[in-house]
Amino acid sequence: MIEKECMEIAKPIVEAVVNLMAKNDYESMSDLVNNTAEDLADLKDWVNSTLEMNELDGIDAYGVECNFHPQYEYHQLSVYPSDDESGFAVDYDLTTGGEQNDLTLQLEFQKQDNGSFAVSLSVDVL
Repeated sequence: MIEKECMEIAKPIVEAVVNLMAKNDYESMSDLVNNTAEDLADLKDWVNSTLEMNELDGIDAYGVECNFHPQYEYHQLSVYPSDDESGFAVDYDLTTGGEQNDLTLQLEFQKQDNGSFAVSLSVDVL
């Protein structure tokens, strides 16, 4: 798969997940990803405690402009196709108030036998 194809597949899912994170509605993500309800609850607790520890109000909705400094070519959404075409990975830098907050949403898209993709997510501090 080429990067453009991966981006077309990933963008609507990334947008939906980020918007749910902005609403603190991790339970509804189960319709989009293969993570268990328990995994999503743990993720919600971890993200919320990280935000609280860093005195951040929450996660911005998808599309909020990121005021990245210093100014250079910056891509908030990055796609990494696998060499064997078994899937791809996506990183999306999360923001709070238009500023980076060191949290990165990571999604793994694994191609299934029927051509669909199984999606799993995590959030990492980068």
